[in-house]
Amino acid sequence: MIRRACIAVALAACGTDFETGPTPDVLEQSGSRLMIEWWETTDGAMQLRGVFDSKLGVECAFEPMSGTDYACVDAGVGGDYVHATVELAGQGRLVTRMLRASDGLVLPYGFDDAVNGPCEPTALPGTNRFVCAPPAAAPTDDDPDVSLAIDFGDGHRLERRYWTTIEGLRQHDGTFWDTELAIECAMTAQSGLPDAYCTPPMATARGDYALGFPTVDR
Repeated sequence: MIRRACIAVALAACGTDFETGPTPDVLEQSGSRLMIEWWETTDGAMQLRGVFDSKLGVECAFEPMSGTDYACVDAGVGGDYVHATVELAGQGRLVTRMLRASDGLVLPYGFDDAVNGPCEPTALPGTNRFVCAPPAAAPTDDDPDVSLAIDFGDGHRLERRYWTTIEGLRQHDGTFWDTELAIECAMTAQSGLPDAYCTPPMATARGDYALGFPTVDR
């Protein structure tokens, strides 16, 4: 099950290159129906928000159907899903695989070849390690290690964070690093408003948090 928090996506017409570190660039793009959603800050920083099905008017997440076949599914809407197949994009145990949807969407995600399935970066209890564990499974010492990195140097107050490995995995964490406050933060939508604030974990007040807003490649 590929959830929003572990999907790596980027922009362009509709593609974006990532330029930090020795790992390969990851290129993603929206399709004619499935659109990549973003959190975009007032100074231009971008981070993953999700995938939007412009035909059904709902957000969706890719779920395995059978074999290498996936579909972008919303639990509240039946039928008419966009299907995708996967292909390998890297070497080693923990690699990036590419979902290529029938409408043209391209979406990389983390894949553990040892268990032949997707994995999600997770803190290993009682340690300072992060490992990529199968969705809904408890992390173990046998799961491969991943590290958090930050795209410093773009000149934004909020810099996107991503998961990486020496084998070439590179996928969005879904959160930002606030360079002014030196804390991690995640976008929190404001009730009834189109914008949001990037707030640190357990925050109880808005404070000096950076403003952002959702946008979709259309």
